[in-house]
Amino acid sequence: MSQHPSNSMVQCRIEREMISYLEKHHPDWRQIDWYDLCAGKELALRVKPDAVWRDGEGVIIIAECYARIGKLKSGHRCKIATDILKLFILRDEFDKKEPLRLILVVPDDLGSQLEDNDWISMVIRKESMLVKVPLSDEQHLKLINAVKLQGEGQSHSVKPYLNPNVQEILK
Repeated sequence: MSQHPSNSMVQCRIEREMISYLEKHHPDWRQIDWYDLCAGKELALRVKPDAVWRDGEGVIIIAECYARIGKLKSGHRCKIATDILKLFILRDEFDKKEPLRLILVVPDDLGSQLEDNDWISMVIRKESMLVKVPLSDEQHLKLINAVKLQGEGQSHSVKPYLNPNVQEILK
């Protein structure tokens, strides 16, 4: 059975690989248990980030990761904005004296699109840190194929708001 075109398993797998890449390049970052860290913080327990570490200086690093390549369209920017909002919510759950660093992790290819002077790029610069991770050729190819498959699936999917007779014509 083939996977549904909107399936994002490829992106999720690559996001985990990007997180692993950061861990290898920052040996002083130690993963910490999110649920222990958030004891008594009801909202934080519901909003789990992609990764959480404590560095050698005691700073808590909270990361959201977004694996995609190609031109960012409005829906992609909305997803990134949601990830940024998630980071801000989590930051506000902690004591202001607790040293925190918020990072948005993206592939190198995508990073330049988030360094412009549009509002999302400005918010990322002001409130968090953009971390660009290089992708291997294999990861790059997997993302290209996943994006292509998802695009084809969206363009051919039956729209639920259409009259059933129109849906039959469109098949």
